[in-house]
Amino acid sequence: MGMTKCCIYTGKSSAEINLDGRLMITSHMCGIPGQSVDFLLLTKTGSQVVLSQISPEIDIRFCHCGLQKDTLVLDDDFALQIAYGGVLAEVCIVLSGAEDGSRCTNLRTTTKLPFCVPVVCVYPFYASVLGILEANGCAREWMVSHYLLPWCRKDADIVPYWADFKSGEEENVSRWCPLLDVEILSREAVREGYRSAIDAFRHFISQNKYAYISYNAYYVDEFWSKGEHRHPYKHQCLVIGYDEERESMLIVDFFCGRFKTVEVSYEKFLMAYDTYDQLNNMPRTGRLDGQADAEYVEELGERELEYGHEIKLLSLRDAPPEIDLCLMYGLAKDFLNGTDTVVRHECLDRDRDKMSFGVDFLRDIRSYIQKNMEKGWNINLKPLYIIQSFSRVMKIRAEMLGIDDQAFLKEIEEALTCSSMILGIVMRYNMTGRGDSPRILERFDRLAALEIHMVEGLCDILEKDVVPRKSV
Repeated sequence: MGMTKCCIYTGKSSAEINLDGRLMITSHMCGIPGQSVDFLLLTKTGSQVVLSQISPEIDIRFCHCGLQKDTLVLDDDFALQIAYGGVLAEVCIVLSGAEDGSRCTNLRTTTKLPFCVPVVCVYPFYASVLGILEANGCAREWMVSHYLLPWCRKDADIVPYWADFKSGEEENVSRWCPLLDVEILSREAVREGYRSAIDAFRHFISQNKYAYISYNAYYVDEFWSKGEHRHPYKHQCLVIGYDEERESMLIVDFFCGRFKTVEVSYEKFLMAYDTYDQLNNMPRTGRLDGQADAEYVEELGERELEYGHEIKLLSLRDAPPEIDLCLMYGLAKDFLNGTDTVVRHECLDRDRDKMSFGVDFLRDIRSYIQKNMEKGWNINLKPLYIIQSFSRVMKIRAEMLGIDDQAFLKEIEEALTCSSMILGIVMRYNMTGRGDSPRILERFDRLAALEIHMVEGLCDILEKDVVPRKSV
């Protein structure tokens, strides 16, 4: 990201200030008379801006939705209302380079809950949960406690959801993520309680509730690559806001491989919402054999096709984030044992005999890469991204636990480098059909050895220093 522009609006006047590191927003900058008071600090870190409240005398809210936070992490344009001494001011942040002012103007008509692209983006629901927590400054404790046990189906790449980190059930979010409340609504309840689905989602946003829904991606242009054949396709997204003046909804999903926010007109949003359950999920294995496509449809099964009737409303609890060291230790031991004894997930538990965890996950992904290269098939990048994310989270975990073992930290850095290198090599193989299989597998073996040794080291550290305490 280049230079960030900070646009300050107060009444009919505006000012633009470049943000290139740290910027203190004061009362005078917002046009509020009297003695100058420090309002909030904006700190640019990579593609994100961290907002920290400085003065306890001010009230900071997201425009039109009433959500109050004293620390926020954002990677998208946003608008805030600041109240001080009976005077209201607006602060708009545009995270981009030179602008003509139109985006700042548009922000003034947008109602949006805080959200940012999280450290780990694998599948929409868990990426949505982490994106909510990350934007509200309470993700790291939860993330380092949970992201330790990768899993995959042994019949790799047959169904869409075949590899991830082990987390709890979507319907029971509050059990495994005490920082969030979840409310389940039927579509019938929305029809009966509101004039339209648009009114319903606008109301949810006004109550500081994110809405996770299924929709028909056929009607969302950004979901499809240029020239790609469209067909009815049920997917999931997070509704985080709307723009009343432009008559559009803001939704978050994977669009052409990127997890991001897009704007969808009310008309297209309603069509996507109303037709979410059309026959969908056309075969997308990317393989060259017809049998794989037949297996895909068969394995998809009734449970997948019936998924997503309900609406999940997610909202923040007023609870302090904590590191769960016992959970962390249990997941680490499960990783090394190739077992799953800590986190319960009813849907996945039904297929336990078809799944691999931890060290067995690494073994099966290696076999999957080897087989696909032998047959000339493309390699799904999802498990490689999971392994890379595993190392990223391990680095954050080491920082939060105060681990200063230099050998341990060096292994994390090597794993990050190795995983990035493998991803690059496999991406080139997918594009060209040419690749050095022995070289890729050799690097994968080194990466797997690093991951296993890191988890062994983490277990040793927890057993010596941390396990006697339940949480930090």
